[in-house]
Amino acid sequence: MTSGQDSQAVGRVFAQLINTTAEIMRITIGNALPAISALPAELVATYDLVPRYYLALVLAVAAVAAVYVLSNSRPGLALAAIREDDDTAEASGSTRLNTSFWRWPSVPSLPV
Repeated sequence: MTSGQDSQAVGRVFAQLINTTAEIMRITIGNALPAISALPAELVATYDLVPRYYLALVLAVAAVAAVYVLSNSRPGLALAAIREDDDTAEASGSTRLNTSFWRWPSVPSLPV
């Protein structure tokens, strides 16, 4: 396999990871906050979407804050270096073994 084929395979795996995570979140939020059709008639009159909007806002702010903190930290810089070139990153002191657990879910969200 060439490095271009490797990056395509990693891209496909990452896309599957993102789709799976989105589906898990959709199911979890759907179970925690039921749809209006699942509510009894007496609760439909007082049903409010505001909690869902606040939950989405909190999740979005938390995600942005986590990416900001990670991208400006030493492990975040190590992840960015590993994303660019594994061998060069290891030569500069960032080991793949120490950061491999965090690599797959976080590297694509870091700024270049």
